[in-house]
Amino acid sequence: MTAVVLTFPLKPEAPGFVERLVRAIDAQLPQLTDDATRLRVLEASEHRWTLRYLAFQRNVALGRYDETNGPTAFDYAIAISEISQRRVRLEAKLFKEASR
Repeated sequence: MTAVVLTFPLKPEAPGFVERLVRAIDAQLPQLTDDATRLRVLEASEHRWTLRYLAFQRNVALGRYDETNGPTAFDYAIAISEISQRRVRLEAKLFKEASR
């Protein structure tokens, strides 16, 4: 199995990073070879953004977060939710195809 990693040219600190993330995902997923690969990429992306959110939480708890120049917890939640929605839709599609 070959690992596929989508790179997103994003800096979470920049305004609108969630919108750019969504556009990047939507642009890159169709370029992948098949739905199984797309699913693996979405799962990995969801995991990666969850880890970023946990690091964000840790930094906030330690007082190492600049509220004026960074994403909010809501930004991370939306990013993870957007990836998750795409993953769930793809899982449903694959399940439906396997049930035929």
